[in-house]
This record gives sequence, structure tokens and C-alpha cells, in this order.
Amino acid sequence: MSFRRFEYRGKLLPYIPVTLSHAEHTRQGDALIDSGATHSLMPYQVGLDLGLLWEEQRLSLPEEEAFRGIPAVGIRVFGRVTPFPPIPLVFAWWKSDDSPLILGHINFFQAFDVHFYDAEGFFELAPSRNMLR
Repeated sequence: MSFRRFEYRGKLLPYIPVTLSHAEHTRQGDALIDSGATHSLMPYQVGLDLGLLWEEQRLSLPEEEAFRGIPAVGIRVFGRVTPFPPIPLVFAWWKSDDSPLILGHINFFQAFDVHFYDAEGFFELAPSRNMLR
């Protein structure tokens, strides 16, 4: 199984470069790999950069899943971590820019196996067996 190693590069947290796309819009940036996060979380400005319009979103998240009382909606975009192929990713897009782009269990950890080697300062990413089927 192929994998890619990512160094922490002086950061204390595991970030990876990711390219997100929606329709004809693309945005590159770093995303935090968060094994403690249930949802993948997209800051408001990132969604706007991808051409998303808040008023057109129909998948609102239940109030109990609101993030610090800030409204959030469910969205689907494509994400690519080189050298792996693009995959559909589901995010909670929230109306705030108070967090980084976060890749959590729904659905990033379902698509990729992540192995952390914190003491050595790196982590590895590989497509999950489910993704390879």
C-alpha cells in the first residue's frame, strides 16, 4: 500500500497541504488533521473562495451540532492530497473564520488511514482499504 510521510515542519500540530475544488473553483491551503474531531470543518472564507453561497445550501446541521452556537451547513467538495487521487469530502461549513480547515472523522478518516509518530515529528497518510476497493 502506498503512503506519504508528512513532517510536522516546525509546527506542533499535523497539517497537510490540500487542494479543494467545487465546480470551477479551486483553493489550495493547509488543513489540520484532527483525530479528535467528529466533523471536517471548513471556515466561512474557504467556502466563499470555492464559490459556495450560504443562502443556497440546503443541508443545515441540527442545532445540537452547531459549533459554539455558530450556524453550520453540510457541504460536499472534492479534496486532493498529492500523490493520491481526488476524493469527495464532506464538511461542516460554518459561518466563522475562527478555526483552520480541519479534516476529521466524517469523512476524511474513512478515506485515509493516518498513523501519527509524534515523538519523531511526522505522520503517514495512506488510502484506506475501503478506498482501494
